[in-house]
Amino acid sequence: MKQNHTAQSMLHWIWTFIFAKTPKFTLLTLLAVLSFALPGYSQNVWLGMKFTVGNNPIRVTDLGRVRVVGNSQSHTVKLVQASNGADVASGSVSINMAGGTEGQFNYVALSSPVTLAANTAYYLVSEETTGGDYWHDSNTAVTTDAIAACNGPVSGTGNTFTVESNNANTSYVPLDFRYTNSSQLTMRNADNPANAVNGVDYSYYHGTWNNVPNFSALTAVKTGEQTGFSLAPRTRTDEFGFRFMGYVDVPTDGTYTFYTSSDDGSILNIGGAVVVNNDGLHGQAEKSGTIALKAGKHAITVNYFDNSGSGDILNVSYAGPGISKQIIPASALYRSSNPNTGNTGNPSPTPVAALRPADNPANAVSGLSYAYYQGAWSDVPTFSSLTPVKTGDVTSFSLAPRTRNDDFAFNYTGYIDVPTDGTYTFYTSSDDGSILSIGQTVVVDNNGLHASQERSGAIGLKAGKHAITVGFFERGGGEVLNVSYEGPGISKQSIPASALYRTSSTVAPAPGLRNPDNPSDAVSGLSYAYYQGSWSTVPVFSSLTPVKTGNIASFSLEPRTRNDSFAFSYTGYIDVPADGTYTFFTTSDDGSVLSIGETVVVDNNGLHAEQERSGTIGLKAGKHAITVGYFERSGQEVFSVSYDGPGFDKQVIPASILYRSAGASVAKVATVSSDASVSALPTAPLSVYPNPSTDGRPTITWQAKQAQDVTLRIFNKQGTLVSLLTRSVPAGESSFQLPSTLVSGTYYFRATVDGEPQNFTLVVE
Repeated sequence: MKQNHTAQSMLHWIWTFIFAKTPKFTLLTLLAVLSFALPGYSQNVWLGMKFTVGNNPIRVTDLGRVRVVGNSQSHTVKLVQASNGADVASGSVSINMAGGTEGQFNYVALSSPVTLAANTAYYLVSEETTGGDYWHDSNTAVTTDAIAACNGPVSGTGNTFTVESNNANTSYVPLDFRYTNSSQLTMRNADNPANAVNGVDYSYYHGTWNNVPNFSALTAVKTGEQTGFSLAPRTRTDEFGFRFMGYVDVPTDGTYTFYTSSDDGSILNIGGAVVVNNDGLHGQAEKSGTIALKAGKHAITVNYFDNSGSGDILNVSYAGPGISKQIIPASALYRSSNPNTGNTGNPSPTPVAALRPADNPANAVSGLSYAYYQGAWSDVPTFSSLTPVKTGDVTSFSLAPRTRNDDFAFNYTGYIDVPTDGTYTFYTSSDDGSILSIGQTVVVDNNGLHASQERSGAIGLKAGKHAITVGFFERGGGEVLNVSYEGPGISKQSIPASALYRTSSTVAPAPGLRNPDNPSDAVSGLSYAYYQGSWSTVPVFSSLTPVKTGNIASFSLEPRTRNDSFAFSYTGYIDVPADGTYTFFTTSDDGSVLSIGETVVVDNNGLHAEQERSGTIGLKAGKHAITVGYFERSGQEVFSVSYDGPGFDKQVIPASILYRSAGASVAKVATVSSDASVSALPTAPLSVYPNPSTDGRPTITWQAKQAQDVTLRIFNKQGTLVSLLTRSVPAGESSFQLPSTLVSGTYYFRATVDGEPQNFTLVVE
């Protein structure tokens, strides 16, 4: 390893002084320095010595490096465990060699004292760099105090070291440390519970964490006893945690080193003291810590969690007087035979949650009830405030009743039959959000905009049928919902149809249905009025003079005489065949608004590229007044009107069910065409133009009733927030261009204007 160590003249002298002995001792006395060495490595190297602590632990307070003439740089000096090459926790300092006396040590105090175990080997090393400070070669003779023996020079890179074991009492550099003797260490008194029996208590949990959680605040999936720190009781390989509690029996007074090797995090306590902190998300890693213990049984707690990945690993080891490093044997572990009496050093295990009584409805039949909704949400909506598009029964948690692949939601209600008392874990895997409740208790919260992901939760249930509710919504992207469970005697699996029940009265009743208009003079077709002009929203047609009017079979742009800057107002009746909830859709470029009677059902208004919007309404069988307003500013002229309802799927509204009043070229029956109703057509409080955007920096327009601060949130299709903007907007109309460029993709804009939530979609090409 060493190079150019003869480049300097040989130095020979005897140092007979001993550094100050009170209140701290130093390890080394230098006897002779035979040569310098000049660093000449192609990479940084660690140089120093190996030493073995004597029969008593020592408490290191400072580390030192000898100063050679010309030294001016800073060096990391650290303690390393010889058994595995791992750094001793808190056992590192940075020593600046500028200043000081040649031939003496520069010392720096540790951030906190480190206790080194008796009869244990360590390395004391300094980081030396290419072309850096001079240091003394490995034939530097040293003598040590009686507290430790110098085993010889050590050198290495990373955590791999080479010891020149045939050169005892010599060292590179050299290095030193200050310490206090073992008589100054405070040893913890043993707990020695009277009712100890072999083993440890454990509590097992399900959840997703990035650090060891506060298990005392959580409800355990199950508890029990076992012989050691084993993960065998787990029922899954990810997203779980353990809390192990008991006592470790140490045979003699002294300093003990405890180790945890884990993937992911672990924390080991002796009594109330954290001895090993190996917390956090990480691959398999080992950490250690030391504590002085009197002989006897000491309360020990090991907390562990695994988030994800291929490893679920926990090993707990120790070393101490007369004990080489080893996994803590079952013979050294004890628990209280009456754990609920516990003690302050070792709190009682978390009890399993009380079991929920079953509901066991008298009129249960197989299946689930569902209510299906259409709309754009960022979280599972409050279904009680919404009107479903349709309701019905399914055998399990299926998305098959949907009539679109985006912007929809389901609320499933029913009962799940569990075969035995115990703790059950429920899972939902969904894109986007889902929430699962048992009775009134939310067990799985997998809410929000996100790609397919799985979340879980546990609950204690008595055997029988329990009320279950699953809410789900899909905004954009994949439409995924899977509901699984596991429990006593049941491995993790999708909940089978055989375990699901509903009551004959659980189907949500249809909402209040609108009475039909059923005009006496109805004939096939629609009336239209055609206008020319330039607008940003569907205009108030009652204030305009049409270019022409007439009758048409269905919603067609055919009567237009130009391709830009025009508008249509269609009026007539739609004949629906059965009582029920109907969904209407308009696809348009630019804006469109559809009303049934005086109710605006579809608001697809504003300047935008081709986009579809929908809305629902409950209708009784018969002919209902329908009005559709449409305008085209520039770009493509796109317009179609569709619907779905009881007994049929989404389709363009056929001419066969459209009617108009025979007595007028423009129907007067549909009240939406009156001044009052048309003027009530909303202008969009928030809009974007152009849409699609080709440069990623469209213009945002606000229509505010009063001056206010508006916060605009922009999400990508995966539900990630990509921009957050706050603007002070005046009353009336104002515009601004996005300050940053959006890359190609689909974006969801959300804001609140005049207290009302506003949402729209932008496409960047």
